[in-house]
Amino acid sequence: MKSIYPLAACMMLIFSSCQFSQSDDAKNQSTSEASVVSKNSNIDKEILSSSFVINEKKRWQLISSSQNYSCNYAIYAKFYVEESQTEGEVTVTGADFMLLNYKNIIYLGLDDAFFEEKDDGLFVTLHVKAFGKYHGYPNDEFGVAANDPDSYIMKKRGLSYTVNDEESLRARRILLPMHHISKKEYDKLPEDHRYEGEYLDSKDPSGLKVIYAKSNDRKVFDSEFFYKDGVYVQVKQDYDALEDRKIQMMSPDTRCRDALFEIVVRN
Repeated sequence: MKSIYPLAACMMLIFSSCQFSQSDDAKNQSTSEASVVSKNSNIDKEILSSSFVINEKKRWQLISSSQNYSCNYAIYAKFYVEESQTEGEVTVTGADFMLLNYKNIIYLGLDDAFFEEKDDGLFVTLHVKAFGKYHGYPNDEFGVAANDPDSYIMKKRGLSYTVNDEESLRARRILLPMHHISKKEYDKLPEDHRYEGEYLDSKDPSGLKVIYAKSNDRKVFDSEFFYKDGVYVQVKQDYDALEDRKIQMMSPDTRCRDALFEIVVRN
């Protein structure tokens, strides 16, 4: 019987050569990709958009897609409108929102939605929170939600925003901290285990409210707002707060949290 060792040695040599070759290629590819990323940083932000049929009555349409806590999810919307005598124009009177968790460890849900009229159209801010009230989809969670639409659909009524097919719909997803606490409890916690942030609030006369939160409830750690390594805990820097808000409004489609749609009014 012929020995296979010479053949094996030859194959090992070829494989090793391929590895070195692939390593060099990978290095060159990495350098090339880095250059591409650098060039794309100046991309025309307005080209990253989609369309939204504002007067679609039957279909749920995608308005946001994002990832938090290593969970992939999407938010769908359905708008209610009144037709206008002006062609290509409608008045938004209400909206329904539904969040569907795809690849998730924990359930994320919708907490609230806020509308603002801009010069170029309608701006919607969507608050998302871990274990939020409105999450799921019909037949999700063993079919429970299918019998209780209010458990997964967030409804907004009493709106009055006139838009046309030359304007845009912009949506921004804002993540709320997981474990809300009172100001009194916040003051008692070490600085590295507490978080304070200002968010939109329709109930407050100022339109804003301060949310206080802690890093964990001894069951789940808030990894989006805090960093943890053993006993070391550190509040993560809120880079959104460091950005200029005007710049954010001008580039809503190159960030995971933002989306831009050209409004379509179907005849």
